[in-house]
Amino acid sequence: MGSISYWMIGFSNLVGDFFTFLLFLVAVYWVTEGVMLLLASSCADAAQANGLTVAVLGVLLVFSGLVVNPGSSPAWLSWLCWISPYWYAFQSIMVILFRPPYEFPEGDLFSTADGVWEAYGVNPDLLWWNLLIVIAWAILYRAFVVGLLRYAHNPKI
Repeated sequence: MGSISYWMIGFSNLVGDFFTFLLFLVAVYWVTEGVMLLLASSCADAAQANGLTVAVLGVLLVFSGLVVNPGSSPAWLSWLCWISPYWYAFQSIMVILFRPPYEFPEGDLFSTADGVWEAYGVNPDLLWWNLLIVIAWAILYRAFVVGLLRYAHNPKI
């Protein structure tokens, strides 16, 4: 999906940007899989897991940066972005998509990449650190899953 939409939207023609974009999409998939594994392993049955998934995933996605972000939210609410692994991927994807040679259309709300990044609270210097943070979230979720499956659901050990 990302490989088709990237070219259809008309983002950077640089192949390196495209593969970096795909790398972040794969990392986001991996972290989402970790979240779902954690939620499924912490619930007693499928009905409970479905209800919990909607609530947790909803909060993580609302605070992923597109709807609520540090650039436009009050300080007392912006900390929730930092606990969402999607925020880190969103930051990096914004950097990849809007850095030069991207050209903003005439009459657009933003005329430079810096304007977009400032509006959304994105730090362009953290591109690769964000990838490491997303991977760390995915590993952390899987570590919790192993712990839950090993100790919480097997009390004889």
